[in-house]
Amino acid sequence: MRKKIIGADVIECIIGLGPNLFYGASMEACIVVCRKVKPKERKNNILFINAINEVTRIHNQSFLTDEHIKHVAEAYLSFAEKPNFSKVISLEEIRKNIHSLKIDLFVTPEIKNEGDEIKDDIKNEFVNIIKSLSVSRVQTYDSLATMLPTLKITCLNLRNYQLILISRSNLINLNGSV
Repeated sequence: MRKKIIGADVIECIIGLGPNLFYGASMEACIVVCRKVKPKERKNNILFINAINEVTRIHNQSFLTDEHIKHVAEAYLSFAEKPNFSKVISLEEIRKNIHSLKIDLFVTPEIKNEGDEIKDDIKNEFVNIIKSLSVSRVQTYDSLATMLPTLKITCLNLRNYQLILISRSNLINLNGSV
């Protein structure tokens, strides 16, 4: 389904918001903005906005201030890249990443640290590790895609980074056991 919706080029923007914005739900929220007919300059692209740090928490309540809303709205309306906040990604690049729409795959949020400052080299190393994991995942997926027809696979289950292939005759667990 994700592949089809990306191919139809109807997703204009994906906005990731911080946790605890909705009562009883501690997980992060996400807004997907869709348009059946995109403006010419936005076609074949999706804007990713990582607004995870745009949340204020006071007395066990999380909310977006007017300033947060304005910051997100400006990024959306400008459809432009802002370091550590928004990035325009082509559909081709999304296809190369297994049609993944994970915001943090494309936009790394600024790391806020209230104690000692995190040194730039450590921060850059962390970002590079995250990017290499994504590339590694894509390479693994590509390898599996070429192997699947020869193994007569009927189902592929990707859950918690444990890959399980189910063929007509047996179960193959790629963590080492058969």
